Amino acid sequence: MKNIFRPQAITTIVKYGQTGFTLNDGVRLKGSVLALHGQILLWRPQWEARSTSKGVLNLSPKSLKIFEICDPRPDILVIGTGGMRQHPGTGILQYLRSLGIECEHSDTPNALPTYNLMLEEGRSVAAALLPTSIIEAEKT
Repeated sequence: MKNIFRPQAITTIVKYGQTGFTLNDGVRLKGSVLALHGQILLWRPQWEARSTSKGVLNLSPKSLKIFEICDPRPDILVIGTGGMRQHPGTGILQYLRSLGIECEHSDTPNALPTYNLMLEEGRSVAAALLPTSIIEAEKT
């Protein structure tokens, strides 16, 4: 019997753009994505109240509740913050630490190769990636 929840092939992200991502099988996804256990999921981030600090993304911990139920949890989450490097917010970092997950964050053009390299090395890694132009519908 085949376990459909434990896929045999790993899906990777090979290209990013202003509005989404292209996977190694040629599928194009519009919007943000979450890469977990070799699978890529469309992801709709949630935001805390707008920050008054420049360079702070203010991603809500609600956006990553999936990590409370996934087993095993990744050791590292790579967050791609879009077209420019931003801090994801202290709330999200504290939340991830409470789950035992370390966080790396960078702009998406640098976060994606970091994730792919860690995945290739066999590390327990996940990624939460925003397109390089954050779609306004995602910021609501």
